[in-house]
Order: sequence, then C-alpha cells, then structure tokens
Amino acid sequence: MADASLLEQIRDLKAEHPFWGYRRVWAYLKFVVRLPVNKKRIYRLLKENNLLVKADTRLLAKRTSSTRKPRPSTINQWWGIDMTKVMTRNGWAYVVLVLDWYSKKVVGHYCGEQSSSLALAGGVK
Repeated sequence: MADASLLEQIRDLKAEHPFWGYRRVWAYLKFVVRLPVNKKRIYRLLKENNLLVKADTRLLAKRTSSTRKPRPSTINQWWGIDMTKVMTRNGWAYVVLVLDWYSKKVVGHYCGEQSSSLALAGGVK
C-alpha cells in the first residue's frame, strides 16, 4: 500500500479521533481495518505530517522532592516500613520489616500468607 493512500486513511482517523497516538492508530488499522501495517511506518507518517499528539508537560510527575527526608537525632524518633513478597514452595509469603531510621536496626517484622493490615498498622511481632 502506498504511503499516500495510507496517509489519507490516517488523516480521516485523526480527524475523528484527534487524541489517538500512533499505537492506537496502528492497532485500529491492523485489527479493525485489517491492513498489514507496521508501527514504525505509522509513526513515521504521523511525524512527517505533524499529526502526532503533543505531550502535555503539565501532567508529568515531578521527579524532585519538594520536601527533605527527615533526619532522626535519637533512637525511636523515626521508623520506616518496607514490604515485599517472596515465592515459597507453599505460595507467596509477605515479609514486612520495620526499621529504626537512626540506628538502622530492625524494630519489628512480620511474615505470613496474607498482607496483614495489622503488620502495617504497627502491630508487628
């Protein structure tokens, strides 16, 4: 299929759905219209004809912290919690650790088959 006829179909799609990106345009053409097209080709045509959706930079997450991390000056002033899950022979096990930020020592822990809200609430063993 020539680029001109494909571009005409893309323009019609973009007129109907102006916020569709190249992936959605490609999926529509490939799976609904059943055209054997490549994502790279769709992207190239959209870019060359200025049809790509402009990114809204206001929606991007801020990667810098607005507040500083607290620095404890004594033991038991600040605690941190971390949770992970580990695959065992019997299934998933949830491991919760509570750390004292000043001494970096484990204050409490929990390990069980359920992610217990009791452990997260501070009732660790």
